[in-house]
Amino acid sequence: MAAAESYPGPLNPPATLEMRPSFDREEDYLIAYYRQLHATGNRGGMSGDLAVLLVSAALVGTGLFKDDTAWVIVGFGILAYRQLQGMWSTARYNRTLGSIIEKYETACGGPQPSRQTTPPAAD
Repeated sequence: MAAAESYPGPLNPPATLEMRPSFDREEDYLIAYYRQLHATGNRGGMSGDLAVLLVSAALVGTGLFKDDTAWVIVGFGILAYRQLQGMWSTARYNRTLGSIIEKYETACGGPQPSRQTTPPAAD
């Protein structure tokens, strides 16, 4: 019989075993979302934000041009709604993203050294 060190088991997994953390439904959703953004070059997310900005600017401009306060309020209301929606998503998904990173680091054997220690320079 082979030595205990060469027997693949829970304390001595084979070298080819891939350690993948198990993610819950929300974590899987977030991983898939960021993979899609990366694959599309982030064009999808930016076009939606740009459309909201352009429509809001058009409504505010129309309201100012026609001296109609209702259009200005609607335009700013759309911008405020989109901002609040973004803040809510950030608050909700930051916890999930932190959980994904913790599970990944645990599966890799602890915190991984950062590849980048300073923020990237602005273009």
